[in-house]
Amino acid sequence: MGKRQLFDTVDLTCKAGYRSEVSVSGSGKSPLVLTATPLKSGDSVGDGTLLAEINGSPVFAVTGAFPLYRDLKLKDSGPDARMVNDALVRAGRLLKQPEPSASTVTSYTAAAVAALYTQAGYTAPATGDPVVSASAFQVLPDVGTVSGNVHSTGLLEAEPIATIGVGPRGMICSAANGTVPAEAKSGQQARIAAFGPELRPVTIIAKPVQNPGLAADSGKPAIPSQDLTPSGGAETSALFVEVEEATSKTDKVLPASLILSQSAPEPLVVPSSALWTREGQSLVTVQDDSGFRDVPVVVNFSAGGENAVSAASQESSLTEGDKVVVAGAR
Repeated sequence: MGKRQLFDTVDLTCKAGYRSEVSVSGSGKSPLVLTATPLKSGDSVGDGTLLAEINGSPVFAVTGAFPLYRDLKLKDSGPDARMVNDALVRAGRLLKQPEPSASTVTSYTAAAVAALYTQAGYTAPATGDPVVSASAFQVLPDVGTVSGNVHSTGLLEAEPIATIGVGPRGMICSAANGTVPAEAKSGQQARIAAFGPELRPVTIIAKPVQNPGLAADSGKPAIPSQDLTPSGGAETSALFVEVEEATSKTDKVLPASLILSQSAPEPLVVPSSALWTREGQSLVTVQDDSGFRDVPVVVNFSAGGENAVSAASQESSLTEGDKVVVAGAR
């Protein structure tokens, strides 16, 4: 009989991923043709990043809380103008301005956008054209990393141009049937043997939503998928385990264990086959130099055919190293 912590677990399979994912999608007048793909898997994406070239025109990334819903001209103002100006400041193209300029498309905004275009190798918007075309800027919820394959050049349909991983890196896990176990909940822990014995916190998240975009001829920008709060259904959720060592380039499927409950740190452990009952009392039979003795025990935890036990009274002697008899051995 030895001492070790017991765990009630559910087997998982995991693959590297991100806390959230968003899709880069094209918008504008049909047909939409991807004419250049500057991104590749593993690239960092943030404010001012050139995401794609569609119909010969660039599409840049900005980070913010909502998609651009209109083209912006000089002197236009509002939260969308503020979002673009803030993104240009973070991209190093614009000096931070006080209000009301911070929420207005100014000549400084136009100069910053022009610099963004020319450095990427494109002609800046002409005088009289919108300073910020909604179809030329894809809004992402945060900076991220290209986490999968990038669409090859050619006609764009429903599939995304690229998928951007946002937030912490980690492992996206599920049970063998591909769903989240019914017993799983945020705040539990998991162990992924490939990353050592450490127990890591689990979060239930919405599965990454691939954004199909809107119809190409709608003239409206596609809305990126967001980091959603799961609705609770297994079919819409996944287990996320934050693991900084994981990368989006890890292709291996790794086994893991979801910890549903656990015993005290180091209890005495006996197999279930060593337990028996008499008048409702659980007992184990211990063999020592003087023969056999029956010891009443309290079963404090059970998992995987093993049991954490303690002596039922102070008069009962039960210690690590005692030899217990299993069923049929006496």
